This record gives sequence, C-alpha cells and structure tokens, in this order.
Amino acid sequence: MQYTVRALVDPHGNEARLDAICRTFSSMVRTAYNRLPENKQTDEIVRSLQVRYGVENWRWCQWAIARAQGVIRSQKELLPLYAEMYAQKIASVKQRMDRVVDPLKKAGFKARIEKLERKKAEVEKHLAAGTVPRAVFGSRKLMGELSKGKGSREGWRRRRSNQFFSVGQANQNGNANTRIVKHEDGYSLEVRNWPSGDFEVGLRVPGYYKRLLDAALGSGVAYSVRVKRTERNYQALISFEVNETPLQPWDGKRVAAIDVNPAGIAVTVVTPDGNLFASRWFHEPALVHARTEKRSWLAANLVKRAFCWAKGYGCNAVVVERLKFGTVQEGNHRANRACSNFLRRKLIELIKLRALKLEWVCAEVNASYSSITSELKYGKQFSCFNGHQPAALVLGRRALGYGERLNVKQLEKLPKRRRAHAARIISSLYGHRHELLMPRPGTDGRMPCGDDRGESAFDERVTSHTAVTLVLPRLSVMLGGGCWPDEGQARGYGVNPPPCEGVKLGSVGC
Repeated sequence: MQYTVRALVDPHGNEARLDAICRTFSSMVRTAYNRLPENKQTDEIVRSLQVRYGVENWRWCQWAIARAQGVIRSQKELLPLYAEMYAQKIASVKQRMDRVVDPLKKAGFKARIEKLERKKAEVEKHLAAGTVPRAVFGSRKLMGELSKGKGSREGWRRRRSNQFFSVGQANQNGNANTRIVKHEDGYSLEVRNWPSGDFEVGLRVPGYYKRLLDAALGSGVAYSVRVKRTERNYQALISFEVNETPLQPWDGKRVAAIDVNPAGIAVTVVTPDGNLFASRWFHEPALVHARTEKRSWLAANLVKRAFCWAKGYGCNAVVVERLKFGTVQEGNHRANRACSNFLRRKLIELIKLRALKLEWVCAEVNASYSSITSELKYGKQFSCFNGHQPAALVLGRRALGYGERLNVKQLEKLPKRRRAHAARIISSLYGHRHELLMPRPGTDGRMPCGDDRGESAFDERVTSHTAVTLVLPRLSVMLGGGCWPDEGQARGYGVNPPPCEGVKLGSVGC
C-alpha cells in the first residue's frame, strides 16, 4: 500500500527557485503530453526536452514524460467506463420516459437522451481511433472563466504551473534528485541536478508521520516527492510503499467494524465472542454536497473521530468492507449527486492508513448481503439503530467467524430471484475467521470451545451449525439505554452496556 507523508516546506529564501522549477517542469509535462500522441520514442522526446528547456539531467525529462503518460493512461482507462455509464443512463432514461404521459416531460427526457447519445458517440469515437480527449492542465473552471473574459490570465498560468515531481529509485538511496535528509533537529529536502544549481529547503513533518518516514529513510526504499505550491505555502508529498501487515498481531481485544455510507460511517464494537458491545452512527451530511477539497477534509476528520471513539472501548483491530461498485445509474438529481460524490475508495483508504498509524490490525471482509442480513435478523431487535449500524455488526461477526443464523420465514421476505443466491452467499461466508483475527499464543483471544488452538485452526469453522435453519432463532437480550459521552466532539448517537456486571450482554450469537 502506498503511504503519503504531507510535509510543509520552509523555503529559506528559495521561493524564486521553487517557482522556476514548477514553471519549467509543468511546461515540460504539457510538451510531452502533446508529443506522445505523435508516436515518438521516449528517448527522442527526452532529447527534445533537454534542448528546448536546457535541462541536461535526463531524469527530470523522464519524470515529466512519466507524468504525461500517467495522464494519458488514466484517460484511456476511463473511456470504457464512460461508454458503459452513458449506455446504462440512456437505457434508464428511456424506461422512465415510457412511464410518463405528460408531453412536456417526454420532451425533457428526449433532450436528455440526445445529450447522453452525443457524449457516448464522442467517447466511442476516441475508443475506435485510440485517442483521448484533450486535457485541461490547471483548472477547467478558471479556463472557462478566462474564455468568457472574467478570469485572470496570470492566475490561470500560475495555477497550471504549481508543482514538480520526481520518482524514486532504490539503487539511488531512495531518490536521486529530490532527497530527504534527516537531521537532529528535523528534516530537509535537497533539490539536485537542476540547471540553476543545487539547493536545500527545510521540511516540517508532523509527529505522527515520523515513525514510518524514518523507517523508509533507514531502509533505503524508493520514494517519490511532489512539491506543490498553494496560495499560502509550499507542500511536499512524500510517497513510498509500506507493508500492510500490522506490527502487532491481534491480541484478542474488541473489534471495531465500520460500514461506509455516502452520508457517514457506522461503527460497531464487537467482542471476541461475537456480541455487540457498543455502536455509533457518525453523520456528516456535507459529504454529499461539499466541494472536492472539503469532502476530503471532512472524510479525514470523520475517520479520526470514529477511531477516537473506538479507541475508548479498548479496540486494537478494525474491520472494513471490501467494496465493489458499478457505474452510477441514472435517477433523480439527489441520488445522482449522492452516488457520484460518494468517497467510497477514499474512506476505505483513510481507514487503512489510520489503522496503520495507530498500529491496529485492519481486516477486509466481503460485504455481500450484509445490509439485507442485518435487516432480516436484527431489524426489530435493534430498532433504535439506523440500518447501517446492524450491518457493521454483521461485518464484525463475519470477520470473527460468526455467521448469521437465518430461517425460512426470514428468507421469504426477499424476492424469489434473490433467495437462493442470498442463502448460498451467506453460507459460503459463514463460520471462518479472518486470518488476521486468528488467536495467537499468549493472548486472550480464544475459540468458542475455550482452548487456545492458534493458527492451526484457520480452516476450522468457528460455529458448527449451518447458516440457514428451519427453526426460529431464540430471542436475544436487548441492550440497555444510555449514551456514550462525546469524545473529541464526535457527533452521533450510540449505546453502551448497562452497568450490571453479572449479565452477559448482547447475546446475538444465535
């Protein structure tokens, strides 16, 4: 997994040099982007960049070409997805148009279909010719304002020339031309082999990044550096590969299961024996309608609040769902916006990175039919929760090897075409513990039978009964009331166990 350290650059009077590198390198990227479709060889483009910009070091030219190739590659990967998305949207709009009678609404649907067909034809034209649409470097919004005579040309040029990038090499002690050096009082960034000469700038690295950054610098792994100029300062983004394996194995403590949704995340604390201990819904409605930069900031703070709350219950492991989404369907404007703005991959990556910083175990489980199963089994029992909190409980129990015992009457609530498939999926995901949550010697994580069997029991089922039974499951003990106090201004609501010590809480393992 790629880990990125965000550091603040202290120029020490080298602002002019940094601006010159950003301006020249960005121009090299745009030139390489225009030369690559001409089927020219990489060496030929490197020589032309060296002559035009006076950059003798071939690595800078190679990185500019790699940056342009990344833009073209991402465009080509998105073209088939766009073609499929437009085809599905056209079919969906046609179905909706057949159900209306009002001629004014029919005219609106026809205009929508014509617009989607024009976009689909343009995408298919690029797919057939092997080309890509023209890219706008900088900001498309500023470019549109400038074309209307409203924006500033100087502001647009400064926006499109605001960064430079270098790729790391393991045989060059991490990175050859932009090297991170650790000192007793901090870190510094050395910029080398640039025509204007070598220079050094300071770096201010937050404390929670230093452990992994020191490990990367000490091991000599390759790291990439991107220096970006913002409206207020300069930032350095240092990226390198880290091992996702946790430093400390699971020690049998409680597990925090997280269900990701467009408007927030649901966190449920599950005990090692599969019982619900606490649950909270962290609501953030601004994730649906805020701009891109603010959504990323809100998502990071949302994950931080969730981990702060789960840490208060003694968790050292987190369970996330392995999400797989198709293209966005055509619906009403609210559903379209919520689906298109859903930071599904971003939230999962933030959860993994947060677990890596805290040295938690992070396990991914298949989320198939988790929401349906929670609704069928726990819908009435936990009526005070929303639909996402019981789904997180199902994910946590699934990671610990505890399946959900459904009966025929519960399955009859599903459509006939989904009953057999749901029963088959639930049975296949039933009874096996995640490999990262296996009991280890010397811990208090034990199998339900009471013996500490360790890794040898990985292929053995935790629960002996089948996933679908013909008898009704026994009733579970309802958890008591009360709300956990807000920690770190965490918004949401949840439950905590009642103060009675002699009662086994949340017997949901039926």
